[in-house]
Amino acid sequence: MKVVKNGVKRTGRQNFLYRACGKQFQYVYQKAGCRPEAKQLVLQMLVRNSGIRDIEKVTGVHRQTVLKWLNKKAESLPIKPRLKIYNSVQLD
Repeated sequence: MKVVKNGVKRTGRQNFLYRACGKQFQYVYQKAGCRPEAKQLVLQMLVRNSGIRDIEKVTGVHRQTVLKWLNKKAESLPIKPRLKIYNSVQLD
């Protein structure tokens, strides 16, 4: 894959671009929620039943970001209510 420079972010950090797929990235992210390994750790902690505030404290990712990732992951699950009278299902 060919990587090229692609401008500068507002923070002053260099932005890079994969030519093949068009994905942009930075070598070093300023915020914890932008790091791919942080997202993986947060999802693993959610699976292990860690609380949202505990995850925030351990990883440094804001709780709103954790909730956003949780909701996004929950939408992709193939869970349907047993009865058709329910509009939604809540997961714990």
